Formats: sequence, structure tokens, C-alpha cells
Amino acid sequence: MKSKLLSILVLAMIFLVNFHAIAQGIYSWSDCSPVTDSTSFNSNPSSWLINYDQLYLFYEKRYCDTCKSAIWSRNITTLTPESLMISGASNYTSPLFYNAYSNLFKGFLLFLSDSLGNTEIYASVVENDFTIGETYQLTSSPGAKSHLITSHEYDYHPIIGWIQDSVAWSATSVINGNSIS
Repeated sequence: MKSKLLSILVLAMIFLVNFHAIAQGIYSWSDCSPVTDSTSFNSNPSSWLINYDQLYLFYEKRYCDTCKSAIWSRNITTLTPESLMISGASNYTSPLFYNAYSNLFKGFLLFLSDSLGNTEIYASVVENDFTIGETYQLTSSPGAKSHLITSHEYDYHPIIGWIQDSVAWSATSVINGNSIS
């Protein structure tokens, strides 16, 4: 009985090893290539498939430890040069993209900014030419927000989550045309 069980186990292992080796040949990986420069501090990346065919990387960039951060993007599919999305006298951090699946505009760029003192959550319309349109402030309460996340579970009601004063919060936003609230 033990020899039959051992034989079955050995045959199963041989089959799994061979199947695993064949499966590894299916995927061919290209050589690694950097998608951002190495002269600045690039952090908090998030990538989003836009219009089902273009993969974009959004990230925050600062040029020195004391410099303000800005939000940049790059099309990973075509490897076009990186482009500045949002910058200014404030910090712009934790970029997330919400695809609107609309012909009028691409979607919303959600981010944290300390432009009014406290760190609040904002959403900017990303136009079809990938420029920033109108910006909406989504939160307005005392206490700094951090760790911005979003869910794409419901197409027109994104769930946005954040941490404020060591408490996790969430809210459902509503998309009306090209505005979000």
C-alpha cells in the first residue's frame, strides 16, 4: 500500500514539474527598462489601464528632500516621455486614477494636497488630451488625510477611502457628467 501511494506521489510530482516547466515557456519577458528618471525622488506609483489599451503610470515626484511634490504621468504602453500633471506651491501626493469610460474626458485624477492647510482629497478632470481640467475638493474637515485608496467596484459610484487621525474613513462619490462629488 505504501509503495502504491509513493508511486502515485512520485508520478504526480513528475507531472507537476513538467507541467510547470512548460507553463514557464508561455510568458516571454522583455528586458527591464526604467520608466522614471533617477535624478529625483519618485514615489507612490499607481498604474491604470485607460480605455482598455493604454497603461499609464501616475506617481509623485520631488527633486529634493525639502522640495514640494508634484504629480507626473507616463504612458507605459508607448513609453512616451513623462508629463507633468499637477504642480504648484503645495504638495500633491498619492495619485490615483478613476476611469470614467466617457467620450467627453478620460476620468478623474484623485490626489491628496495640503494647499489649504490640512491635507485634503481632491479630484481633477483628466481631459481627452491628457491635460488637467476642473479640480474639485472632495473632503473638508480638520485633520490631515493619508493613505488614499479607491475602489472601482461600481462604475459611477467610486468608493474612496483614507485614514484621518488613526481612523479609517470611506465615502461613496457620485459622478455626474464631468464632475465628481
